[in-house]
Amino acid sequence: MSESVLCAVPIKTVKLFGIPKSFAFILTDQRTILIPLTSEMLKQAIVEARDEAAAEGKGFAGKWAAQMKASLGYTSRFLDMAPAEILQQHPGHTVTPNSSFSKVRIQMREDANRGVTLWYLLLHGPAGKSKYELPSRTSDLISAFRKAYGNRFRG
Repeated sequence: MSESVLCAVPIKTVKLFGIPKSFAFILTDQRTILIPLTSEMLKQAIVEARDEAAAEGKGFAGKWAAQMKASLGYTSRFLDMAPAEILQQHPGHTVTPNSSFSKVRIQMREDANRGVTLWYLLLHGPAGKSKYELPSRTSDLISAFRKAYGNRFRG
């Protein structure tokens, strides 16, 4: 059976001081992959989207919309790629077998001062506990986590 990508979402480290680091969190049925996201990667995706929109004859608004989609939906490109291809294209990756995580949690926190809901991903793995900020908690994400981590996941 070949390995398949279940979900791909942007996450960032939770830092009290300093600048958080952004990653593409790619979950397959066998492994958890973290790809560091750099500003150069996002800039390149924006340039490619703008050029593609221009080649299609789109005007200013069409180019702008393509740029926004490329920037905000960057991690969606991994959904159509084979895990081996993802790893080959991004040598700075971290890979952990799903079976090596003892607990995986998604927690919610209300920030009353800013009036927002924050979502956090907690991974308890071989390197200890890691905490990341998620953009949201969707039913597709929960389904993918349950499939990958089984009863070790609590959402």
